Amino acid sequence: MQPPPPHADPIRSLLRTLLPSAILGLLFIVFGILDLLDTAVLFPGTPRSQQIPFAVLLLLLGVSLLIRSVNVYRRRMRARQVDGVYFEPAQSRVVRKGALRYGAFVLWSILGAWSLTGIGAFPVIAVLSLIVFIELALTAFHFAATFGGVVTDEAVSRRTADLIAPLASQMDLVPPVLALRDDLFRPAAVVQNGKITTLVLSVALIDELDDEELTAILAHELAHIHFNDLRAAVLRGRIASVVGVLGEFAILVAMHGVFFFPALVSAFYIVTLSVNAAVSAQNRWRELRADAYAASVIGSETALARCLTKSERAIQDLKKEVYRKPWNTLLLLTSWSMPTHPPLHVRLEKLKSLGQSTLPLRS
Repeated sequence: MQPPPPHADPIRSLLRTLLPSAILGLLFIVFGILDLLDTAVLFPGTPRSQQIPFAVLLLLLGVSLLIRSVNVYRRRMRARQVDGVYFEPAQSRVVRKGALRYGAFVLWSILGAWSLTGIGAFPVIAVLSLIVFIELALTAFHFAATFGGVVTDEAVSRRTADLIAPLASQMDLVPPVLALRDDLFRPAAVVQNGKITTLVLSVALIDELDDEELTAILAHELAHIHFNDLRAAVLRGRIASVVGVLGEFAILVAMHGVFFFPALVSAFYIVTLSVNAAVSAQNRWRELRADAYAASVIGSETALARCLTKSERAIQDLKKEVYRKPWNTLLLLTSWSMPTHPPLHVRLEKLKSLGQSTLPLRS
């Protein structure tokens, strides 16, 4: 099945995917400028010392959103085709070397320093916020030198395209856009960016798999698209965001309506993280369903079992390297993973129980 180009009808794609974030970025910039010109515009009861940093952060966030929107659009327009499958272009060396994460380190550090100003008035809330921002700053700093980015690898692209195109046709799907990364933080995952579905794959993992195992993991990820599992992920994120906003209102009440931006940000982070962790276990049955469906499509549960075992081993080796001392202590709050996937032994047992049974190609 020949996929439509991801940059077809660019105006419509831009409006659907990037316009909301671009508008939000412009609003941040406008409010930031207004707050700098007259600090009584947004929160007249808040001291000027608190409003100036807030205005600067609004400007930074607004500019960041605009840059991201333009960058996503440019990357979409530059998508390359290999045997009928589209691949994201390589990210710049600056991005792959962690420039954005070093920027996040600076942002979290600013918010951490800002939290110190509230210790006198709100000691408990300010200290909790400070702990959160120190943790996030350390995480961004450490990961800046560990994460990679999207790369171009012609051999891997051709090999992957040759395997995913017939699989997608068998499942009556359009192949997603593929993004090849040079790290293992996302060995294989399907993400939604506006109207475009992207399959993220690790080049290092692909190099460890034979063609049968690579076909198995591709079938698993396509199964998520087949069952529209991304919709559930989006819903979880929206629920977490709504509860996070309620958590911010609770903090405002606790501070008797006084605006203290670091506390609101840290409250939103803690609440959304907690809600996501609480509801993410609901995704486990979807992973088992995708395993079963993928095994039926390729006609082999053993290939998928081997692939999952290699992927798990690679992830565990990466975690040992990333969270070595002293980072295993310093990153205690951010070193754990969401319980979105069943334990490996459970998945292997389920696959073993399938035997040679088959499932229909369409639910």
